[in-house]
Amino acid sequence: MVRAKKAEADKHVEKQKKAAALLLPKVGVHLNNIRLVTNKDEFAFLPEIIRTPLECAQQRFEVLADSLQESISSGGDVPDNKAITAELAQGKKHIALATSMLSTIAKVR
Repeated sequence: MVRAKKAEADKHVEKQKKAAALLLPKVGVHLNNIRLVTNKDEFAFLPEIIRTPLECAQQRFEVLADSLQESISSGGDVPDNKAITAELAQGKKHIALATSMLSTIAKVR
């Protein structure tokens, strides 16, 4: 009985590790894209309504990437996949809007 519970717990840990390993590259790509946008000199010229959500998304993705990395190494719980996917989609929208505005600013300069 104890062995069965331990085996089940081990399977759960491995499943969590695999889920985190699948999500980490997706989060990493978005985090890298946000960093590329926020590190541009023209980023300071963006309106506050565009900058703030992007900066918040960067912070959330950094925390999420750290959490996923920890889950991979220790087998801890992984946040909900649907919630992460929704956050990634929202982050994509922020990146697209900021990139569009940055390209407009670059054309004007």
